[in-house]
Amino acid sequence: MSFYLFSISLVRVKSQFCQGIPQYNQCSLNSACACFHIAGAINTGICTAISTDCSKLVACKSPDNLCDEPNQRCIHHPLCHNRPVCYPVPRFNQQLCPPIAMTNTSTTTSMPTTTSMPTTMSMPTTTSMSTITTTARTTQQLVIPNIPVDARWAQNGVTVAGGHGEGSATNQLREPWGLFIDDDQTMIIADFYNHRIIQWKVGDTNGLVVAGGNGPGNRLNQLYWPTDVLIDKEADSLIICDQWNLRVVRWSRRSGTTQGEILIDNITCAGLAMDDQRYLYISDATEHEVRRYKIGDKNGTIVAGGNGQGAGLNQLNFPTYIFVDQQQTVYVSDKKNHRVVKWNKGAKEGIVVAGDQGNGTALTQLSYPQGLFVDTLGTIYVADTGNRRVMRWPTGAKQGTVIVGGNDVGNGANQFNGPIDYGIAKRDKREPAVMGHVPDGIPPLAGAIVTRSKAKQLQLKQDQNSTTTPTDRNKITLPPIEEETDQMKEDPSQIIAKNTLDIELLKIEQGKDSDIQHTIAEVMKNPIKSTYEFKDGLLYKLMIMREGCNTKKKLIYLPSSMINDLLQVYHSDPLSGHFGVQRTYLKIKNKYWWPNMKQSITQYIQSCLPCQQYNISRSKKPGRLQPIPSPEGPFQLIGMDYCGPFKQTPRGNQYVLCLTDYFTRWVVAAAVPDCSAQTTAEALFNDYICKYGVPAVILSDQGTHFHNQLMEAMSKLIGYNHTYSTTYHPQSNGMIERFNATFVPQIAKLQDKENNNWDEFLSPVVFAYNTGTHSTTQYSPFQLLYGREPRLPTDGKKSSFTFRKPNDYYEQLKKSMKLIHGYARENIIRKQHQYKTQYDKRRPDPHYTINDRVLVRRHGLKYKLEPKFSITPQIIIRAQHPVYVVRDEITQIETQVHINDIRPIYVSKLN
Repeated sequence: MSFYLFSISLVRVKSQFCQGIPQYNQCSLNSACACFHIAGAINTGICTAISTDCSKLVACKSPDNLCDEPNQRCIHHPLCHNRPVCYPVPRFNQQLCPPIAMTNTSTTTSMPTTTSMPTTMSMPTTTSMSTITTTARTTQQLVIPNIPVDARWAQNGVTVAGGHGEGSATNQLREPWGLFIDDDQTMIIADFYNHRIIQWKVGDTNGLVVAGGNGPGNRLNQLYWPTDVLIDKEADSLIICDQWNLRVVRWSRRSGTTQGEILIDNITCAGLAMDDQRYLYISDATEHEVRRYKIGDKNGTIVAGGNGQGAGLNQLNFPTYIFVDQQQTVYVSDKKNHRVVKWNKGAKEGIVVAGDQGNGTALTQLSYPQGLFVDTLGTIYVADTGNRRVMRWPTGAKQGTVIVGGNDVGNGANQFNGPIDYGIAKRDKREPAVMGHVPDGIPPLAGAIVTRSKAKQLQLKQDQNSTTTPTDRNKITLPPIEEETDQMKEDPSQIIAKNTLDIELLKIEQGKDSDIQHTIAEVMKNPIKSTYEFKDGLLYKLMIMREGCNTKKKLIYLPSSMINDLLQVYHSDPLSGHFGVQRTYLKIKNKYWWPNMKQSITQYIQSCLPCQQYNISRSKKPGRLQPIPSPEGPFQLIGMDYCGPFKQTPRGNQYVLCLTDYFTRWVVAAAVPDCSAQTTAEALFNDYICKYGVPAVILSDQGTHFHNQLMEAMSKLIGYNHTYSTTYHPQSNGMIERFNATFVPQIAKLQDKENNNWDEFLSPVVFAYNTGTHSTTQYSPFQLLYGREPRLPTDGKKSSFTFRKPNDYYEQLKKSMKLIHGYARENIIRKQHQYKTQYDKRRPDPHYTINDRVLVRRHGLKYKLEPKFSITPQIIIRAQHPVYVVRDEITQIETQVHINDIRPIYVSKLN
């Protein structure tokens, strides 16, 4: 068997996943590779090379377990102490860590050399959580006829795929992304979170899985988060963006195909296109470029971007879907620049053809554009994802028109929940249009749309502060959403809302408000006694602003449809600073009025996502104390933890392994050179088990020195149960944490600072602790363990006891032990009750249910300005109060968290 040593600097190829393999077990034919479990994931890891140089690795960002570098994964490493680390593994592949069992090791593909004019065209679709509604896509670029300028699409779509809720059954979808429509209007859908490509014929209630569908992974019969798909008719195959696996794969459409083959590796593919010369175009989202690949080419040629991330005309910022016309002109949805850019063949710079006015809702703006299509006259049809609409943008136009959607977020037939990709279906003259009610000659749009649960996620990203959408954002300008461009950074006026209120709009909205119209009618009947005034077409509220003053001030009665707009300006705008309820209320109360005004402001600010992510809570952490039930006797439950690292002693020790019995409070502490799994097992066996016997249960944290294959095997072999505390909740093992905080100052006082011999004083300090009376049990740990008081060097001669026979001593000892153990347990229970009463006083104790959306506290923040709670919402998937298991809406990573680290997501109830 060969043994390879790998340097981190040599990591150049792609990783593979290992599922169902224990932590650090062999996952490859190469013994230098092991399965490193992904931090926060359950039973999923990366099969990659072993490195022992922890000094070159940085800690992951908690609690999301993120890494700054795109080619790194957050894993547990057995030699890097108790911390998840960012490991540069995404470019290890089967060449370095070949799997133990593989059905096909080929990673190359020979593409057919013949060219032909494809018979359909493809275009990005409108993407969804569980439904595809008719309202467009195609990919080998055929000549797309000009769509008439006065073309109109029906505003209500018809569901043609999915529509049975989110799920993995063949009649369900789970956030479809890329969509391709074949000649016969068969849809090929990239079913993103189901890790599969599914084919759906018109009129069918169920689809057919044609690629993937074997769970997430990087085997050749698996996909992981596919984003786009097209049909290569010449080769009768699918070409798929397998994004998380950093590859583009080909999957034959022939019957019996069970796996694909890799076309291009090491690319973060977001979108695909193929021109009529059969050149393949791929957008690389993290390299911010689009490349063109000819037959057999593995490197490709940059045709758009490639000059780093930015907003310059020679740059892109997270390109997604692309379209290529007959002249090989490339159109790119430049997602985070909120624009569509046209790159002529051979051009060094692009031309902005839609958007580029910042992120916004105006007709001159786009918000995170994705799917796009261009007809022969250069008219652009783009999925305006953030605004939940599809827009038409004629050549040279400064603004577009909304052709579908734009009706707020929802699952109605005229609504999108975040269109991502769409396509134009080719009309068959022999059959009527089956995917929408549209005039003859106008092809229907087929879009993959996001349903309600995905909409909430998108809305939290885009609106950031409320789930309600303002009626008109053209009058009250709002600050930009998510990310600003370089131009915005240079011009402060671009990020400050214009606090202007259009009087004519105000009159119109007051006219639509039934409550205001009723009040106006009452004022007209009796204007003298009314607390309102109707003047110049506007209704005002008359308010006394100060006590003792009879002068009334006229305040504009704000209609309910404009409350959200106003609150966004007075709370979320940079000049308003996201301050609290009282400050916001005091700014507004002298200018505007509406019923339940203070309550509306409170609800709005509670639902502001940035405030929920960044604000520090001044109240007690939620969750009441849950004491561990007192054991019946010694060594039934012990706590175990490491303390350190300390400065290395002449004996080579740097850590202390501490073990505490939860009944007697007896402590064992062993000075050790490191905290590896091997050292932990040896110290536990030699210093505890061989002296005091096998405990029933050992409680520890989830550090890699405790949670590993060796310790699991030892627990089974010797016969104890090893349980683990909740991550980032040391109170779960509070007794051992308390001792750690106690003995460190004592050793620091006694050690010889010149010789750094703290380990020589460890045993005396532990002896002093064990022989002292414990405040909870009211007995010393020594007395509860041995049934007698310890004899100290300062003690005089003890009184002697005479027993007739040796067995009498045992019987007497047994009675004494039973007596003091009973007293000790009573004292423990009483103290626990006292602690709980004090801890729970005025402390909130919220309970969450399955599918609740929450934020989770982030630990180990590197910078002051980082959000204190998770950036993306988490879904409760398992509840055992006060411990919950949450799943990230984006990464799908599952994490166990304590109620202390959970903050609910408030939803605005404003209309």
